[in-house]
Amino acid sequence: MKNTNLVKRTLSIILAFAILMSLATGIAVNAAPAKFGDNIIPLAFEKKYTGTAGDEADPNTYSFTIAKSGKVDIVYTSDKAISLYLYDQNGDKLDSYFNSDIIEPYYLKSGTYYLQTGRSLFSYDKVPFSLIVSYQSSKETFVETQNSNDDTPSLANKIALGKRYYGHLGRDDSYDYFKFTVPKKGTVTVEYQGVEYANCRFYDSDLNECFRLFDSPPVTKVFNFSKGTYYFVTGRSNRGGAYNFILNYKPSIAKASITKATRKGTKATIKLKKISSADGYQIAYSTSKKFAKSKTKFVTTKKTKATIKKLKKNKTYYVRARAYIKHDKKTFYGSYSAKKVLKKKK
Repeated sequence: MKNTNLVKRTLSIILAFAILMSLATGIAVNAAPAKFGDNIIPLAFEKKYTGTAGDEADPNTYSFTIAKSGKVDIVYTSDKAISLYLYDQNGDKLDSYFNSDIIEPYYLKSGTYYLQTGRSLFSYDKVPFSLIVSYQSSKETFVETQNSNDDTPSLANKIALGKRYYGHLGRDDSYDYFKFTVPKKGTVTVEYQGVEYANCRFYDSDLNECFRLFDSPPVTKVFNFSKGTYYFVTGRSNRGGAYNFILNYKPSIAKASITKATRKGTKATIKLKKISSADGYQIAYSTSKKFAKSKTKFVTTKKTKATIKKLKKNKTYYVRARAYIKHDKKTFYGSYSAKKVLKKKK
């Protein structure tokens, strides 16, 4: 009777500790699936465990919990080939192996997992084994768990152009979806780094595939986009692992054109051809034909007509213009127009 009370008290302490750890890490505590029974051994990382396998009716069951997505290395050794099964927190089998020596890396989302040993294929005899599990967390911008993920378009995380994001793909996480908006027609440059092949796709808002990226990282590639909303999808090509990427945007800007440039005394009037996508125009004027930096000044306007003042009467000036677009606190410029000459006044 005393032993029974001691066991109950010990189990209560373990459960209370698990709840406290879940509150600290943000991981929900799920009750162990009934099929694993009550004799579940919680694993400590980097610690060696020993036992015997052979009875399918009473297998060895272990559990471990990872606070963040990451790499889990399982080292399982025995004299004879025996089975090892990996399950998620719902009791769904993720993988199984049959060998005498198993050294297997898994990339997993945060949560609780279960390992279970099975008997030898050729004998029901008890087979001694040892087990070591180690863990290394991955950096994730959007943290995924077994209960919460971004594996479908409806769960896509919204991202900004020009910002680097970190993610993780694994045995129970084949895809990550991201959603972004291209404000105006332009190019998007993908810079992708990861532990395995880049297996990425772009889809439009109707989920029609636009582009595909499949290459050995690090990889950089430029794609042309129209204005609109898109999905960027990273996919597992083999085992999975950590990755990061950035989508750099550059709007397409038409070359500016000066339709008329007239000078009267110390003033000049510049008229430009309208570019519908432009936010404004920058006009450069200089006494240097090559627009030397020290001899060049600028006028900025949001209209297609601008006035340049305080020109020196005895100097000939050269003028050119370019359109610009502003996005995310950055200014992008198009190509300069052909230069026009503002002759000096005698």
